[in-house]
Amino acid sequence: MVTILQLALNGLALGAAYALVALGFVLVLNATGAVNFAQGDLVMAGGYAAAALAAALPLPGLALLPIVIGTL
Repeated sequence: MVTILQLALNGLALGAAYALVALGFVLVLNATGAVNFAQGDLVMAGGYAAAALAAALPLPGLALLPIVIGTL
């Protein structure tokens, strides 16, 4: 059964991911003066790579992170 603590942690993790994507948009916009619309594609590519590697390799998420970064 899912507890309220687990729901709060999941919401916090999702909010942190959204904040990182938004921070990337803001940093690129302030540095170049133009919005990089390809950033969403790269975020989705990273998500797909992480899901594929998680299914193929029995490693925890933090161990998969450097591998996913290396594949992109």
